[in-house]
Amino acid sequence: MNKNLVICPTYNRPEQFLKMVSSFYSTSTCSDLIVLTEKGSITKLINSVPYNGYKYIGVTNDDFVYHTLGWDKILIETIERKGYGISFGNDGTNNKHLPSTCVMSIEIPQALGWIQLPGLTHLCGDMVWQVIGKTLNCLYYHHDVKIEHLHFLFGKAEKSDYETSNSKEMYVNDNNIFQQWLLNDSGKDIERIRKRLDL
Repeated sequence: MNKNLVICPTYNRPEQFLKMVSSFYSTSTCSDLIVLTEKGSITKLINSVPYNGYKYIGVTNDDFVYHTLGWDKILIETIERKGYGISFGNDGTNNKHLPSTCVMSIEIPQALGWIQLPGLTHLCGDMVWQVIGKTLNCLYYHHDVKIEHLHFLFGKAEKSDYETSNSKEMYVNDNNIFQQWLLNDSGKDIERIRKRLDL
């Protein structure tokens, strides 16, 4: 089985972090976890992580809990059957279209030169992956793979824990960056992926 690298930024939420780490290591079968504790732009930190030697890569957060044994094997096997793509599970929010945490072919960030869209600070990275996956018809959802998102928006955490990462200013800034990418650069970036995959 090809190895998967999962990148996890963490914040000042020790209880959530411990739940995530415990569930990750008790359910993953072929994944390594790297935790980012540094301050600053989460996107810059994620994009600075080397991923040589890995066939798959993903981003999670400290407010996810992994419930399904072998979740990574299941997601990877789907990509391998298709040849490339972005595979994700059920985060408990009834949003089967948004890969809030996922596994993706390493060719995607290799083609782009980044894992998370530069310019973003914290939010909307999953919306970028969604556009890429849908446009290339390679976004794969697994309802039975449970990776629960313990976010305050779903009543599963305290709102106070998200005052910085989910502030109004953060939403406005990151959504503007996403919209600009969608209008101006998404087509060029997706074409780079097509060429890398020889589509």
